[in-house]
Amino acid sequence: KSKEQWFNVNVNILMERMRHNKSDVHVLQWRHGCEIDSQGDDVRFSRGIDEYSYDGRNFLSFDDAESQWVAPVEEALPTKRKWDNVPILNQYTKGYLEKECVDWLNKFR
Repeated sequence: KSKEQWFNVNVNILMERMRHNKSDVHVLQWRHGCEIDSQGDDVRFSRGIDEYSYDGRNFLSFDDAESQWVAPVEEALPTKRKWDNVPILNQYTKGYLEKECVDWLNKFR
């Protein structure tokens, strides 16, 4: 339930920033995952993906190499600053992408 609450709060903030109301339909897409390099049984993390798009436009993404959020549009800058100022969030995101995500891929390959 906490993830649902988090999404509801952040969707409302996003719609307010974009000057949208709830009577129109808008699409928020969240994509996260990882890419690996493998040779036989040896699996290595290659790249992580944690990104948000709004109405088909890139909105915010996580740069796992730099452990920070990237805001390609002005409306995403307040969220980038807020999330970058929560070190545990960036550490969790990086850790999930580099470890837990790879573990899940190994489990199902």
